[in-house]
Amino acid sequence: MKKERKQELQTNELAQMLMDARQYLSRYGNYLIGGVVVVAAVAVLFMYVRHSRAAGRTDVIQKIESAEFVDADGRPLSGAALTNTIQTLERVAEENKEPDLTRRALMQLSSGVLDLALNDPQSITPESLQAAEGACKRLIRDYGNEAVAVGTALLQLVTIEGNRFALDADSSHKDKAREYLEQITRNERKLFTATPYMERALAALNELDHTFQPVKMAAASPPAALPPEITITPENASSDAEPIAAPEPASDEPSAELAPEEKTSETEPEPSE
Repeated sequence: MKKERKQELQTNELAQMLMDARQYLSRYGNYLIGGVVVVAAVAVLFMYVRHSRAAGRTDVIQKIESAEFVDADGRPLSGAALTNTIQTLERVAEENKEPDLTRRALMQLSSGVLDLALNDPQSITPESLQAAEGACKRLIRDYGNEAVAVGTALLQLVTIEGNRFALDADSSHKDKAREYLEQITRNERKLFTATPYMERALAALNELDHTFQPVKMAAASPPAALPPEITITPENASSDAEPIAAPEPASDEPSAELAPEEKTSETEPEPSE
């Protein structure tokens, strides 16, 4: 009897719960459906944004990798082609919002210009060096806590000053190079302690005077003497005239044979009768 009574009470409670749920759904059902729709929309939007960011990142990487400083045949770029590559990397670094890709674009710009100058010195221009300098200084500004980014940028700035010195032989480039090297050797935060950047900076300081030494060109040899000029006159310009040879250069040795008019006038004495 008690068991049946207990089961009846449980059935009544379940029925009451169902009735309450029905009333709740009838009153708030629209709100619940709207909430489910909103959650689903947010999830779809999140997946779309994530996919778009991944696709955008892939596009940026492709732009960076395609910004080469040599053509399909491996020849260094110059002129408009070189300018286009530099501007592509500058635009990527300016518009991209992901720090790692921005850093990658800036480092490729500066390294590409300096590699080009090393392999083809004739390609060095003030404009390309200016672009490389801008990339290095932005690396130092935006990634000041990263030893790799800052150390690489400072050493590249030294190389840029060396290339400028090769163009104009201005000794002020040596002073700027020294300042960049001392930012590594005297860094207050000890950012470069026990790193290869410290070793390279110290070695570069020791070689600074030799690196920024003007190159003296050897004096050109004087041109060889030309043969005496021969004047053509109407008398020797006839078609029957023999070609006129250039006169022989004067010789210091006396001639072995005297001209007839220069022979001695003395004669042998006649025998006496």
